[in-house]
Amino acid sequence: MAALFTVGVTSTVVARQPLSAVVASAGVVGPDDVPAYCQTVHDIGRLGLVIQNNGTFGLHRQFYSSTGRYGFVDCLTGESISYGAEFPLRSKIEHLSYASLWVGAVSHEDTLVSTGLDGWENDGREFHPPASPEGDMVYRSILEEEAAEPALARSEQDFIAVYYDTLSGSSNDYFSSRRHIPLGLEVTQSSYAWAYSYSQDLVIVDLKIRNLGHRVMKDTYVGLHVDGDVGFRVNYEDDDLTGFMKTFPAKGACDFEDTLNVAWIADNDGDPVGGEFIYDVDVRNPLNPPQNNPGVKSATNVLGARVLRAPTEKPRFSYNWWTSNYYTWSDFGPRHKSHTRDFRTGGIGTPSGDINKYWLMSNGEVDYDQAFMPTITESNPLWMKPSRWLDWYLSRGQDVQFLMSYGPVDVTIGESINFTFALIGGLDFHVDPTNYSNLYGHPLQYNENLNFYSLAKSARHAGWIYDNPGIDTDGDGYYGKFRICVLDSSWDGGQYNITSADTTFYEGDGVPDFRGALPPPIPFIEVTPILNGVHVRFNGQESERTVDYLTDRIDFEGYHIYSARDERISSYSLLASYDRDNWDKWIFNPRYPPHGRYELHELPFTEEELRCLYGNSCDDKHFHPGNYTVGHVFIHPDFPDSVFYFSEHGANTDEFGKTSPIKRVYPEAEIPPLDTDLDTLGPEWFTAEHYLKAYEYEYTIDNLLPTVPYWISVTTFDHGSPKADLEPLETSIKRSALMRYPAGSADQLTGGELEVYVYPNPYRYDDPYRRKGFEGRMQQDLPSEKVRAIHFANLPPKCKISIFSIDGDLIREIDHDMSPDDPNHLYDEWNLVSRNRMSVVSGLYYWVVQSDSGRTQMGKLAIIL
Repeated sequence: MAALFTVGVTSTVVARQPLSAVVASAGVVGPDDVPAYCQTVHDIGRLGLVIQNNGTFGLHRQFYSSTGRYGFVDCLTGESISYGAEFPLRSKIEHLSYASLWVGAVSHEDTLVSTGLDGWENDGREFHPPASPEGDMVYRSILEEEAAEPALARSEQDFIAVYYDTLSGSSNDYFSSRRHIPLGLEVTQSSYAWAYSYSQDLVIVDLKIRNLGHRVMKDTYVGLHVDGDVGFRVNYEDDDLTGFMKTFPAKGACDFEDTLNVAWIADNDGDPVGGEFIYDVDVRNPLNPPQNNPGVKSATNVLGARVLRAPTEKPRFSYNWWTSNYYTWSDFGPRHKSHTRDFRTGGIGTPSGDINKYWLMSNGEVDYDQAFMPTITESNPLWMKPSRWLDWYLSRGQDVQFLMSYGPVDVTIGESINFTFALIGGLDFHVDPTNYSNLYGHPLQYNENLNFYSLAKSARHAGWIYDNPGIDTDGDGYYGKFRICVLDSSWDGGQYNITSADTTFYEGDGVPDFRGALPPPIPFIEVTPILNGVHVRFNGQESERTVDYLTDRIDFEGYHIYSARDERISSYSLLASYDRDNWDKWIFNPRYPPHGRYELHELPFTEEELRCLYGNSCDDKHFHPGNYTVGHVFIHPDFPDSVFYFSEHGANTDEFGKTSPIKRVYPEAEIPPLDTDLDTLGPEWFTAEHYLKAYEYEYTIDNLLPTVPYWISVTTFDHGSPKADLEPLETSIKRSALMRYPAGSADQLTGGELEVYVYPNPYRYDDPYRRKGFEGRMQQDLPSEKVRAIHFANLPPKCKISIFSIDGDLIREIDHDMSPDDPNHLYDEWNLVSRNRMSVVSGLYYWVVQSDSGRTQMGKLAIIL
């Protein structure tokens, strides 16, 4: 007997043996190994999703306790994990009990299915990582060079895991009265998350599944099983609904439909309180019932799943939902009349055993939405009619789960197949607190009152990230599928001629990219301390001359300069910005019900471009886009049905030193044309760092406290893409953040203008230095007595700091040795601990600073504890 240990649960497994000697030599789990189980959280966006290295996602709710917390710990951060899929992040609204990988195949005339979890048959835990270190989860990021193998990172938060299905007996197949028989699989799992506005509600998971066994896996199906428990976690109820969104209208003037194939699960009514939806209310007493608990929050959002890559080119696809129940009469799932199966368990919902699981994966059904159960009558030509009591009971919301499956494909020995999906959060799915009354009698009206826009938008973006539309990744000349939308036409010669059309790629070339749209590159940045301030200097050559790989044009829009007193993004304040002068054109779409609306279809225009298009000439100074607003529209003189107005795209602060406080360092420097070979330019064009002088900018932040550190960041942002439904993107504040003490410059120090000083002096125990920001800024987890600090400023780059008692005893020595090029070399601190590692006591002390040049400075220091 071998024991497998997870954080929060111990599972005892009998007769675990490798599938073969080949499998054992591959480094997979053996009978005496302790697998390196790990769970961590994608939390960089708005969807907080738990990722595990055992074929499961989320947290099975059997580990949910009355305190509202799970017994799971993040293996990468050590922090407690409480939610399987919290959406929005930190809202305490749960959306997922668990999701899991299912793989089914016919192996040597036996039908086998391996699951990450099934929730009912000994939990069906059949995938396991190897022992550490081979089984450890790997973190990568395009934002952090210190993360593992940054060159291999694809997103802002990558988690890489490898696990196996090679252990016999790891669960029970009660239906067939046998222990689990493994297929012999190796799964390489890569999950990706981004924080940009278009991608913050989704996580993409890519699975590479390899046949490690010694038999061909025939008619293989791969599936994603989802058990979504949606609701405010403290007052959770089993009242969810599931459905399937096949298509959704594409954004734009033409009536195109995007095929999305998204399965979704949501609370049945959004949990209104007193007839209204309640958000962001603190939990005061989680044990009270919902009607008396002021901490109740409404669960108005939705969780969806979209498969982006199937294991075969033209798959047989299934979407099946069911409700599991101990009472067989309510253990139910939809069934075709001509293609059904007796599960021989009393119910027709829960697929117990490998044979029933495989049948469900391969049945090719796309079930009707759960809410539409009452519409299935005896005369329905396709579906079996549920009993009247059952359709009333289940259609109003229950503990429901679904399975999306794709196949079949034969997988030979050593061969791999791929399966890629996205889990997606959709905001504001419920917008009408009274809609629940339509559920049983008027399901169509209920469905029409649901808001699928946010879910569809993120599902669309998930597909674009997976395979970038219009990008020929493999260089074979194929760029993907596209649509042509006619925007305008004119009557000429007895026929309409197209005068304006838009070509939109909506699918890529079939080669995965796993790459999202990005803002312009961050500039080269220097932040230099000055007396009571900092001087920010940056060069935007790369920011302003880089072509966006998706739009194939330069989409740079501007810069933002931020400052903060600590590392948290929420602490940053915008100090200055530069924003290019351009305008959005809003076009009236009369076809939008009920009375039409103004829509944004094109990228922003410069004022000169608009004068050329709609003025009397490109030099028409009387034409100004600001004159045409939604209340005073522009009507094209030649095409009266062309009605639009203009609005500023952003702040339009594009005059350096005037409308923008940011200044050009070299205002006379010319900007070379974009097609210029920069290697042909002479040295007079460039700065010392070999950047073009024309893109060199500066900004001074003064009146800062010299006794505290400041974080300074310069970001870039683009103008977005209406056609792609992309809002403007901005680089991460943290990516360019630099910490500086505004304590003067090295030149001032060596010139004798600055003297060493100590603060706070006196140091008082009763003064809230931590709250004021003088202590513990990056040590939030330590108590106040562990973060005490006395600061030394205006230090030489190399010196010795000595602290003596009033009697002349040496208390502590600090060797300050920093490069003069380090902007913070003038600063150091003492933690009020003696050289004997004891906390000092109240008293009067002397400090002495002796530099390498022989200069000695000294002073007194009082400590009151």
